[in-house]
Amino acid sequence: MLYTTSTAVPSAVVTELKRLKPAKIIVVAGSGHIRSAVYTTLGGIAGVEKMTVGSRFTGSRLVLSRLPGKVDAVYLTGASLRSYPLAIAAAAATGRAALLVDGSRSAASDSTVRALKATGATRIVILGSTASVGSSFYRSLAGAGFDVVRKSSETLYGLSAAAAKQHPAGAARMIMVNPSSLADAALGGALAGATRQPMAYTVYACVQSQVQAQTAAMNAKPLPVGATYWLTAAVAANTSCTVQRPKLNASLTAAINATIANRGGKYAVTVREVSDTGQSTSIRGSSRLEPASMMKLYAAWAALRRVQTGTASLSTKLASGYTLGTCLRVMIHASDNYCHADIVHWFGIGNLNHALKRWGFSNSTYGSVPKGASVLYAGNRTTTNDLSRFVKMLRNGELGLDGKRKSYLLDLMGSQIWTSRIPSGIPAGVKQQSKPGALWISTGLLQADTAIVYGKRSTYVLSIIGYDDASKADLAAISRTVYTHFNGSFGKAKVYPAKQMVAAKSVTMRTGPGGSSAGTLKAGTAIEITDAQRIWYKFYFGSRLLWVDSRALRNR
Repeated sequence: MLYTTSTAVPSAVVTELKRLKPAKIIVVAGSGHIRSAVYTTLGGIAGVEKMTVGSRFTGSRLVLSRLPGKVDAVYLTGASLRSYPLAIAAAAATGRAALLVDGSRSAASDSTVRALKATGATRIVILGSTASVGSSFYRSLAGAGFDVVRKSSETLYGLSAAAAKQHPAGAARMIMVNPSSLADAALGGALAGATRQPMAYTVYACVQSQVQAQTAAMNAKPLPVGATYWLTAAVAANTSCTVQRPKLNASLTAAINATIANRGGKYAVTVREVSDTGQSTSIRGSSRLEPASMMKLYAAWAALRRVQTGTASLSTKLASGYTLGTCLRVMIHASDNYCHADIVHWFGIGNLNHALKRWGFSNSTYGSVPKGASVLYAGNRTTTNDLSRFVKMLRNGELGLDGKRKSYLLDLMGSQIWTSRIPSGIPAGVKQQSKPGALWISTGLLQADTAIVYGKRSTYVLSIIGYDDASKADLAAISRTVYTHFNGSFGKAKVYPAKQMVAAKSVTMRTGPGGSSAGTLKAGTAIEITDAQRIWYKFYFGSRLLWVDSRALRNR
């Protein structure tokens, strides 16, 4: 198997084809994906056959139809392309076949059943959980006369170890691949199939325990496939994550401390990797501190829990007359303090504190203020340990919110407009979802932020509370340090526009929230938001500070 671009065959690939001297070159691609220049170059080396693939599923059936003979079993995987190479490796090792299916369907299609029966197989081995190939799909295969068994694991790494167990004894190598690089996963599957060696998945920095145990049980040596960015030297040495994780944590802690040492202010910092190596560190992370507007995450979560149970809805009217949905939006999007107070008092401070304690956030509490009063300076306290754990649990679906409500809150965090802290310390093009805060306290300005960062190699949660005159630039510097640790160094960080929003349509400008007219803001005009009071956003218009209905605006 060789890769080409859509417009030209790379010189290294041409060199390899000339060395191989093939009788035929089969080009596998979607319709229209390959330009004529590629076929011209390849045709000068050998005869060319075009294998046009309509979808990943039809392509898989097309490959299956080319089997040179009959098999007794087929390894079946679901819609994830990352599980397909595992099936290919297991099939090649045992003289069987592999097929990729849309396991989310209620039943196997007639074309899938025909393709399976054409192989002569009587047994189907499903690699993956019910999330990959559903129970009804499983039953439809059994109903079609196949003997069906399932081999599954909670993780892709565990599944790869289970697939490797299908390999007969005596393998010299365990091919190891990072499934985050799909191109490498496909290469690993091809290499495993061609050499009849087992293949397993692992993370970039170490070898997962199940994979290491299976490698040791087979008395095989690891053979990493892919760039060193995706698989470090620790993988080549078969170093377990249990051994490597403390070293990685210490390196992360040292890097953050070095960044903090060159900055003013004091900082509490907690980092939790969402998956993969499970790295984490906490610097003053258990200190109960004023968190500013990051408390709004707790209020939003509690409100959405009520919506999910049916005791409220997004159209529920709060004491201010605004709906819960409207207040949730502006509370996160522009960090509005008025809607925050509306939601907290609607839910009840005591009820909110009880919910936080019950879910294990015992160091996070709202202070007591009279009903209807602002909760901004109520004496609220939390820790970066609690905040980072909260957001990690939210991301992983462990906070009692269904998929719809979880996505709703994460989307709000992804579209909020204050991006000069953690988001300004990561590269352009990297997705993040965050909730920052700032507040004047007795020792100076407090700057805070909590974010999920979806890095190229690793996804993690970072929570920072900076006090004693901390700055946004300091938080961005810490963010850059953490991103570099997990995902490698980079050049210029993402630069966000100071004018975060633009008028989606012509709208009246106001002297105050709902105040008298101050003229018309023309559609397409970019503006810098400075504050919010429920639906009313405060912004600069030249040298003046005016207000506008936020529903007439959109993010730039």
